[in-house]
Amino acid sequence: MHWTVKFDGEDPGPSDDFVFKFRSLESLNPEATAYALDKEYIESLIRKAQIYNHYAIFGNIKEVIAPDGTDHSEEAIYALVGFHKSDIPNEDVEVGVLLAEFVDGDFGVLGIWPDDAAEISKGDPERLEKMFHLLLESPHEWTHVMLILPIPDASPANGQNTINRL
Repeated sequence: MHWTVKFDGEDPGPSDDFVFKFRSLESLNPEATAYALDKEYIESLIRKAQIYNHYAIFGNIKEVIAPDGTDHSEEAIYALVGFHKSDIPNEDVEVGVLLAEFVDGDFGVLGIWPDDAAEISKGDPERLEKMFHLLLESPHEWTHVMLILPIPDASPANGQNTINRL
């Protein structure tokens, strides 16, 4: 079960759009409680983007489809994607999470990308916690970190459209 997220490509129009499939957190462990981040975490990440050139925040999400096929493109959903430095040159480890913003400003994790990272998190739930910690505390260990928002034309108005999943 995956959340399907379509991102806008460089060129205008859909010809170079691309899709990431985030493995649903519920499919990894249906009995697990949802993983949440408080708004202070995201605010800290935003501050990192103001300090480090390899941290970026931009609007690029065109479409978000839930595992059940419902369209959540108008919801406050973001992708946090990082490329962690590897011991092997030019072989960064890709990891990403799909986040939903809630009315209170906190965030819940909806899914993990790619499937390899999701499987590792399934076997070791503390890995997700470690990734969030490293994103803030060890910026030198990442080649790129991106907080990707909905495209401004498609973004929720005043944060009113949130998903009440938690």
